[in-house]
Amino acid sequence: NQVFDTQFSIFTHQETRQQTIRTLVYSVPATLKEHIELVHPTIAFPVLTQDASSFRVTPFNPTTVSPLVTNLNLISNAVPTSCNTVVTPACLQALYGLPASVPQQNVNQIDVGGFNNQFAQSADLKSFLSLLRTDINSNTNFSFVSVDGGTNHQSPAQAGIIANLGVQYTIGVAGGVPTTFVSVGTAGGISGVFAAVETFLLSNALPNVTTGFIGINEADIPQSIAIAICSVFMQFGARGVSIIVASGDGGLSICNFGWSNHGD
Repeated sequence: NQVFDTQFSIFTHQETRQQTIRTLVYSVPATLKEHIELVHPTIAFPVLTQDASSFRVTPFNPTTVSPLVTNLNLISNAVPTSCNTVVTPACLQALYGLPASVPQQNVNQIDVGGFNNQFAQSADLKSFLSLLRTDINSNTNFSFVSVDGGTNHQSPAQAGIIANLGVQYTIGVAGGVPTTFVSVGTAGGISGVFAAVETFLLSNALPNVTTGFIGINEADIPQSIAIAICSVFMQFGARGVSIIVASGDGGLSICNFGWSNHGD
């Protein structure tokens, strides 16, 4: 309170009853103002993120996707008709012109982020590879890194839809590239993103590719937070790290969450 000339208090979300410590205004010394763009967490409250409980099933309508697959057949790889209903690693290889052979790039590394108590299951990965990538050793596994107290429970009851999806399709497409699952602790949402990137920006061993960042409705965060997140992503890029962020489940035009950037 004294450092920021403010009064931090406990706030309770009316619907979720989740409590968080925040303030409504803060100050920094005048001599430091030009060197500080943002202090977080202070005035930015946690926002609802796209976790497993947010998923809902949308009835499949093949007429909405058949023209898309027809157009994509113009590429050299033939797209299986089954990709109209289920997207497998083979579908991604065909749609994006990826090589079908297992890459052998042991010097590279891919990180997959896990937020909001999302855990990646080794047993599920084994089943996934046995079913959909029989050319990859089903005992292929991922490394684990904990950030801010993150864990990776292996109980089937704690399997994470998003975390499993990220790890399985990463290894399913790039099976010969070492993959690390990075579990971020209790700090969810924006704080979790900052905790993850802050940890790795201070590291000398950065991955070549990182993915798995959570989706947050942009209309729910202040511009200063959005700029700060973009800035740390640019720092990753400046050090040679490629960042892959999902456009939303269902793609750009069919977002299963029904969220837009206009708050409706």
